[in-house]
Amino acid sequence: MNAVFFTLVFGGAVFWSTKITDYFNRGLISIKGGLLLATLALLLPHINISNLLELHGSLETKCFIGMIPIFLCAFGYHTVIPSLRMYLGEQPRELKLIIILGTTVS
Repeated sequence: MNAVFFTLVFGGAVFWSTKITDYFNRGLISIKGGLLLATLALLLPHINISNLLELHGSLETKCFIGMIPIFLCAFGYHTVIPSLRMYLGEQPRELKLIIILGTTVS
């Protein structure tokens, strides 16, 4: 029953139009971001900052920890750039802004 409901809701959004799918996706991503912020806020009292600042191990471990955000940016969102270009059309300024803001946020 849940699979049928899921298929009807999401399939209907995709079938209806790209713009509806875009709004639906924006809403779901906003909910996801809100839940992430709520989770971080609830976990904040249990975080010991001294454990985060103290790195155990070799120089390679320290370098690897510093590279994690770069890997996430480099391998995480580049696959959506062709879709963004098709969605935006001939608006290279907006595409550049989206890429810069997306990299900055990640």
